[in-house]
Amino acid sequence: MDKNKIHEVIKLAKDATKDETEFRGEILNGVIVGLMLGAKHDTGSAADRSSVSPQPPAQTKPQSIKEFLFEHHTENDNEKALCFGYFMEHNQGKAVWTTADLIQCFKDAKEKVPANPSDKIFRCRSNGWIDAREDGYVLTNTGERVVAEMRNRKVSE
Repeated sequence: MDKNKIHEVIKLAKDATKDETEFRGEILNGVIVGLMLGAKHDTGSAADRSSVSPQPPAQTKPQSIKEFLFEHHTENDNEKALCFGYFMEHNQGKAVWTTADLIQCFKDAKEKVPANPSDKIFRCRSNGWIDAREDGYVLTNTGERVVAEMRNRKVSE
């Protein structure tokens, strides 16, 4: 690298770090090395640069049914059944779900399976949270809204 190129790189590095208040020397050196190795010059502000993570984004794992249940502050088995219906529709891609599917959700979440799961479905239907289809059940708009409200509910102590 010739002398003019080095001076140009140093000037670019100084311009890129002019808004930095802490660790200016370290940042300046990092920018110089990066530019000398051929990295593109970023003229964005320090705030713009601080939002960019130097590491690759972490792999996102699918949310477990237990995690979903913890996030929604259910108070009884009827609300758990509703949450499980929502989970099946939105996280598992089931357009319609059955009583057997609901029982499996209780088991997968390591929750005690209600003595009469059909009664939980009946109560959810009575509240207008789910609707019956020929081959199973689906959440209603009201049911989806109730699940969203559960997530925002304050946990009672």
